[in-house]
Amino acid sequence: MINALETPAIFITSMGRTGTQFLGHKMSQMIDDCTSVHEPDVLWLDRPNEWYKKINEHGIIRMTLGRFKTCYSLRALNIARQSGNITDSQIIIYLKQLRIGILENLKSGIYLEANAQVRGLIDLLPSAFPNSRIVYIIRDPRFWVQSRMNMTISFYSRCDVMSWFKNSRLKPYHFEGDSYEKRWRKMSQFEKLCWAWSRETSYSLECIRKTDTVKVIRFEDLFHEKTRDETFTQMLQFITTFPNGFKANWQYKPALLSKKVHSTAKGKFPEWTKWSDDRVKQVYRHCRGLMEQFNYGIEPEWQDKIHS
Repeated sequence: MINALETPAIFITSMGRTGTQFLGHKMSQMIDDCTSVHEPDVLWLDRPNEWYKKINEHGIIRMTLGRFKTCYSLRALNIARQSGNITDSQIIIYLKQLRIGILENLKSGIYLEANAQVRGLIDLLPSAFPNSRIVYIIRDPRFWVQSRMNMTISFYSRCDVMSWFKNSRLKPYHFEGDSYEKRWRKMSQFEKLCWAWSRETSYSLECIRKTDTVKVIRFEDLFHEKTRDETFTQMLQFITTFPNGFKANWQYKPALLSKKVHSTAKGKFPEWTKWSDDRVKQVYRHCRGLMEQFNYGIEPEWQDKIHS
């Protein structure tokens, strides 16, 4: 009998707001014999239509109070690891436990999971799932922050329930010596998001450097009309060639990209061209290095703003 943990598995992760829900729902239509899902064990409060199915599959404890325990929650594992409160070997054990049930009951030959909550566990996924491929999607922080600010319930906002509880949303106190810990309470939601993008993206890239099973893709290249065909094709070629030599059949279907799957944005928060000098400086302060590394912020207008 084949070990379920050796099932050909694909993980697509990011900081969120990068089309992961689209990819989770639609990739099975491009890859033969593939089941694709988006955050299968996360109970979103604004998606009550999913509650019954997820609670039935994973149990009410795991889907509610269990979200605060590392043995039940990828989000909790991600935070615990970045704050140094759990060993890598224990994380690998939990990763196997959290997905073995899904893989054992899989009705296809390939499993694809789009999940932002494994972004800090990237280098450990191959140890738990040896026949896996991983994609990390990075997005320009200016548009990522704008998208987060436009969500109905955004990270670090007053309505963000997860921010009320310790170890439920990443904050400076999780990192020894973080220079923003003392002034965190005085920081605006906007600046907190800038801090989070920089801190978590940096950590994900550190994890990526430890394994060769990951492909980093810019969100803009994946979904921009001029570059998406080539980028999507390269991604499909990568994720369907597995470590054990198996190659899955796939077919790129650009028509699917024109169908927007999900958006919680109200659209009221402006784009960066209309930001105040203070907001521009906050993005520059937190995100400058990574923006330069991924060729973000090269527009003359942005350069004028940061040097004015």
